[in-house]
Amino acid sequence: MGKFLWQRSIQTVITVLLMSLIIFITLQAIPGDAAIIAMGDYYGHAELQVIRAEMGLDRPAVVQYGMWLSGVLRGDLGTSLRYGSPIAPEIAQRLPITFQLTILSLFLSVIIGIPAGLISAAKRGKGVDKLVRFISLLGISIPNFWLGLILVLVFALTLRWIPAGGYVSPGEGLGVYFKAMAGPTITLGTAMMATTMRITRAATLEALSQDYIRTAKAKGLREAKVVAKHAFKNALIPVLTVIGIQIGFLMAGSIVVETVFTLPGISRFLIGGVSSRDYPVVMATVMVISLVFLIINFIVDVIYVYIDPRVRYD
Repeated sequence: MGKFLWQRSIQTVITVLLMSLIIFITLQAIPGDAAIIAMGDYYGHAELQVIRAEMGLDRPAVVQYGMWLSGVLRGDLGTSLRYGSPIAPEIAQRLPITFQLTILSLFLSVIIGIPAGLISAAKRGKGVDKLVRFISLLGISIPNFWLGLILVLVFALTLRWIPAGGYVSPGEGLGVYFKAMAGPTITLGTAMMATTMRITRAATLEALSQDYIRTAKAKGLREAKVVAKHAFKNALIPVLTVIGIQIGFLMAGSIVVETVFTLPGISRFLIGGVSSRDYPVVMATVMVISLVFLIINFIVDVIYVYIDPRVRYD
């Protein structure tokens, strides 16, 4: 286990370095001059050269990458060209909002998707199974931006059950908070809920075909206990794998949801950086989102050993 943790940590560090290099090269390839964007529409040649020197843009690309990476390692994510303010405090303020949306969406998908998948596998070929499969197919097929707009139109503007947008802190009251987050959570969590249903059903069906399940049934154990205690435990690894991957996709998918529901999260901050060609903001936010994705997958790999003792890392 210790050897695995060490190897996995080294792999994560190498992946982060390669990822940072890819992000830097990609944004360097985009046409445009960051110094011109920082100065605005009116500038002189002399002033432009001064700004380029201050930003380090007159240096070779390798040196620029080294400066940016060293700043990231120190916690300095750069300065926004659009606002002229440090990026790190902005991300620190917005990231918890995106985390809250991701966690709520994950919770919704797990508490509905896993039980529905188990029931579907236990009732294979019956009406409940067909209903769950239809719902999961529908959930995967619906675009989240369309679902978000429909929720706003029906439940916010027509029925007035939820607000049309905006963020409310949990400190202002849990009732108001959950009402404000209901629309974004359902919009973002529906596709993951459907995916969790399908993976849980498939993994459980595979587990139910094993010999130890037939042995458990032959001993007279109730089918519900066989599915919940024996089959699901052994089907949990692929389900956990998908959930770990989906968390990263939830953060990426929150870009559309935060825009539709005007949530001031990190994904909306990224969209603002892209639209205004604020390269430091784009680099910093993509780096943070990617780093979170890698950390979550690292944690999932570690959890494998505790869920299934058959898993060993050499």
